[in-house]
Amino acid sequence: MDVVKEKTDYDILNGIIEGTTEKIVAIDTEFKLIAFNSAFKDEIKNLFDQDIRLGMTFMEVLAKAPDKDKENAINDW
Repeated sequence: MDVVKEKTDYDILNGIIEGTTEKIVAIDTEFKLIAFNSAFKDEIKNLFDQDIRLGMTFMEVLAKAPDKDKENAINDW
């Protein structure tokens, strides 16, 4: 695939997920974060005082969350 095309595809996808105030996150089959937007990152920081990064597992994201919040989040996912 052409490097310019890859960059354009990335820019388009990034523009879509960052162009909304809705929280967007994508996780893989091992529950690792593979994409998220600023709205999701900010929400996690506000709720759980957790800075997230790509590759973190969902359980790592919830590490600082109260047990009840962890249980609810796991059930929702």
